[in-house]
Amino acid sequence: MLIQLSDLSVPKVRIFENRALTKSPKLDDFSFSLLNDYLSDHMPLRTNFISLYVNLWEIGLSAPARKAVNGTEGHLYSKEIVENYLGLHPLKMEERYELRSLLLGNQEYWKTKGIPYFVALAPNKSTLYPEFLPSWVKKKQNWRDPLISLLKESPLHFLDFTEILNNHNQLLFFDKTYDIEHWNANALDIAYKIIVEKLKLPSSAIKPYSIDNKKVIAAYGEERVPWLTLNQSGIKLLPAKDYKDMSVNERRPHWKPTISINPKGEKSLLFITDSYLKTTHQTPFPNSKNEFVFPLIHNVQKLIHIRTNESLSLIQKIVSNEKPDMVFEVFAERQAKVLTQKKENDPRLSTEIYKENDFRLYTEIYKENDPRLLIAGDRILADPILEISPLTKLTFRNVNVLKKKNYIQLDATSRDPRVFMRAKMPNKDGRLVIIARLSSSEDTYSQVYYAQGKEEQFCEKRSLKVGIHKGVNYVYLPIYARPSQRIKLRFDPGAVKGTYRILSLLSPQEMFQEEIANGF
Repeated sequence: MLIQLSDLSVPKVRIFENRALTKSPKLDDFSFSLLNDYLSDHMPLRTNFISLYVNLWEIGLSAPARKAVNGTEGHLYSKEIVENYLGLHPLKMEERYELRSLLLGNQEYWKTKGIPYFVALAPNKSTLYPEFLPSWVKKKQNWRDPLISLLKESPLHFLDFTEILNNHNQLLFFDKTYDIEHWNANALDIAYKIIVEKLKLPSSAIKPYSIDNKKVIAAYGEERVPWLTLNQSGIKLLPAKDYKDMSVNERRPHWKPTISINPKGEKSLLFITDSYLKTTHQTPFPNSKNEFVFPLIHNVQKLIHIRTNESLSLIQKIVSNEKPDMVFEVFAERQAKVLTQKKENDPRLSTEIYKENDFRLYTEIYKENDPRLLIAGDRILADPILEISPLTKLTFRNVNVLKKKNYIQLDATSRDPRVFMRAKMPNKDGRLVIIARLSSSEDTYSQVYYAQGKEEQFCEKRSLKVGIHKGVNYVYLPIYARPSQRIKLRFDPGAVKGTYRILSLLSPQEMFQEEIANGF
């Protein structure tokens, strides 16, 4: 009770005891000694004390009690990473497509701002060092292999750090036992140099950092690990007050946005990473609240550092306030699922009053194989709204419409076919995504126009287009507009006279098979 009143209790109790707790004694064979053992194991006070002790050990000594697998030559691997390597939790095909669409959507967003965007993958320890895994661990399928092939074949500006680090195999990029889930300073050193080269940043006039071996308390004793210390000369860390309470990582201060300034530098960089390059194996900036500054600050004038999976509203405010010249994002292989998962505070399509022919009111007669064009939220196919279907009543221009069970045919009578859709409320970040499976009789392009308010009209400036070829195509058009304001939409299926058909959207597996069959 005292621990609970003092707010020292641990929400999720973890005591890590390698034994079963005492079972309750049978009433027909009762003894006080058995009762004493049972009460000792099951009274809340004991559990809270043990849990509090374990957590104090983790915080004070940086030696977390964790589930790990003993490898060879003294290496540890986390349980989750080994399970990933064994293929026990595969990255499903739809998750790979979602991640690709999410990253391409990010790239399209930055393209609309005139800002170059690059994204890179940071590999797991098991991907870089399978040779130290125990002999019973046999590779089945990790997340990297199928994901990499999908990303490399896309128009994404993508960089795989795995190949780069494998060319420097004389160094260890992960600790043996201390931190087995994050890069150490050897990897940070190479990543820094590669990013400078990729972004064509000017060289630093001074040595930006030093790397030393630091003695740390590891899982089974001490370990010396490569540690990075920033050269703080001339660098200022600014308080990120403008973004207070906007971060989805508000509860973890060392993950919140940081802004650092180098008066001698040029340009500004928005650096989006997870813990691989944000908080590990680095010395915090002096007189800060456990905040970290990556050495890239010595190559730019302003470095804005945020964590992956931040809200679009935070990013939009950063764009408005800080005006970055370029964006570089790094995500960890083990985080691939997290990037596509919904969270409670993720943006959602706003709840509005749906009219009688809207999707949510005729789900009983809507079938999976009906032809349809969808409008989705921040995650592709998350909470989709059916927009064009055999049941919808829309306005068309220069188009003859034929609604069939398996498709909706749009016969363009001119080179300017138009479909006017009902105005839609975007999510709280101002985002909508148009998704369709469309067949065309000619090579051309599809285009969506959008406008908000009474003043704005449809124009080329507020439009997105995607090339389509003769045959079946997948159309994905992300719109970024003002939040909390309805968006008027016009969809042009093509720019030539001909026949267009809106088809049913296939499952990711069927979609993949169709791409292979068509030789895409």
